[in-house]
Amino acid sequence: MFSADASSELVIIGSGQDRNEFAGPLREAGLANVKWLSAYTTDRSLIRRWLSAADAYVTTSRIEGMPVAPLEAMACGLPVVATDAQGLPDILANGEPSGGLMVRKDQPEEIARALQRLKDNLHLRERLGQASRKRIEENFSLAAVAAALDCLLTRR
Repeated sequence: MFSADASSELVIIGSGQDRNEFAGPLREAGLANVKWLSAYTTDRSLIRRWLSAADAYVTTSRIEGMPVAPLEAMACGLPVVATDAQGLPDILANGEPSGGLMVRKDQPEEIARALQRLKDNLHLRERLGQASRKRIEENFSLAAVAAALDCLLTRR
């Protein structure tokens, strides 16, 4: 969360193939305001609770198929920081007007700079959050997908 007081917290949810390599440095850093929930979860109420409490959503994937989690965050009106892993540039096709900040994969300093921009700029967070919600409604909502399928299936 991006509040100005000492209660700010970074919550990292999920893990991947580099779990052990990530755990060591995180533990050694001893950052009291960083919490890592490394278990994979499909508990929708838990996910909804975390997304509702968040100020931004970050995905640092190196490889993606169809990334659903960022879409869920965008549906909640969150600004997104995403790497350029396959699939993510499609979601944020227009960059900031699509609701997010794109960074290159395997570039942690770019991720940190993007997060710092969001932390330092409430107006940017609000603008990107509104844009991300609009992007979902116009392109990924049930109505938008149904209209696209209808158009595809009724072409002659």
